[in-house]
Amino acid sequence: LESLKQVCKKYDATISEFMSAIILQSIHEKYLKNTDNKLPISLLIPVNVRKYFNSKTLRNFALFIRTNSKFENDITFIEILKHVKETFEVELGKEKIEARISQNINFEKNPLTRFVPLFIKGPIARIIYNKVSSKVTTLSFSNLGIVNTPKEMNNLIDRFEFMISCGKTIPINCSAVTYNNKMVFSFTSKIIERKFQEYIITRLIEENIKLVVETNDLEAK
Repeated sequence: LESLKQVCKKYDATISEFMSAIILQSIHEKYLKNTDNKLPISLLIPVNVRKYFNSKTLRNFALFIRTNSKFENDITFIEILKHVKETFEVELGKEKIEARISQNINFEKNPLTRFVPLFIKGPIARIIYNKVSSKVTTLSFSNLGIVNTPKEMNNLIDRFEFMISCGKTIPINCSAVTYNNKMVFSFTSKIIERKFQEYIITRLIEENIKLVVETNDLEAK
């Protein structure tokens, strides 16, 4: 974690901003550069809203921000990172967050949806997600941040791992979690080829970030 923090400080970026930029750069370089594909790269990033409203609720209190990015072939990492930072700044403004929360509450209080039984709303929500949301998302990156445990447990736990599922329309996802000065960055993938993962690992090494690579891939060599 410390070597990653030093690099982020050099770029004046948070860990989530820096890693999001690395992910976008990897997609651009390995899949879209010098092609006729004009579709944007849409990175979906869950955000813990508790810290913005000083809330200690145990309920799910998160929103999503999305980067819709169309890059020129010769775009640099610095330019990608600038785009990511601007997106974070706009989407995480308190007024923008409050507006989105109000929108969600209004939907929940709508008489047309409020009294619909959960066993009906659940399948409908999944259908909408599969038909609409999942098709406008390239992949997700979820950073849980730092996990804290009682100090008596610190020497008993080596690390935490956190992974999010992938599917047919979103075949690769990324996630991260930190414990005891060690961040575990994970890939979940339905695709055998690994050029996306290899590019990210190479970029982190180029930035002199100390890391260990592990895999459970039977295909890995």
